[in-house]
Amino acid sequence: MSEFAWPVRVYYEDTDSGGVVYYANYLKFMERARTEFLRVHGFEQTDLVRDHGVIFVVRDVHISYLRPAVFNDLLNVTVSVHAAGRSWIEFAQTVERDPLSNSLPEGERAIVPSPASGRGLGRGEGGEESLREPCKTEILSRGQVKIVCVNHLSFKPVEIPENIRKKMEISL
Repeated sequence: MSEFAWPVRVYYEDTDSGGVVYYANYLKFMERARTEFLRVHGFEQTDLVRDHGVIFVVRDVHISYLRPAVFNDLLNVTVSVHAAGRSWIEFAQTVERDPLSNSLPEGERAIVPSPASGRGLGRGEGGEESLREPCKTEILSRGQVKIVCVNHLSFKPVEIPENIRKKMEISL
């Protein structure tokens, strides 16, 4: 299955007193990307309960924080199926700073994309504007999230419905 990416902008409310994204918010960003991943595959969370009597719950999370995200960063949160069982799916996820994000240190950032060249307008050492290549995508965090399909009333694990498995191209 291919990788899915969901864009996220960092707002002031996402940051801590040090001006960086509070660590728990990476989990929120990843949750939103997984929800959108399901939506792209034709599944709304409410429809899963109504049509199948199931919900997905998080069982395990492993996350590594590699670099900080800061206010106004444009991030891409990726999702891909890493492994799956009869009642669970493990996702590999990353949070990446978009190459055109405008929060990197002066002299290193691409501020405004130039449609004609595909390059960005940045600022040089002395503050003068100069045409620069956009920064490379930076991986800020990596995570693995295991979700389990459970009955929405008993919360006991159940097999992932076949139509969900097929649409998400998950095979055992």
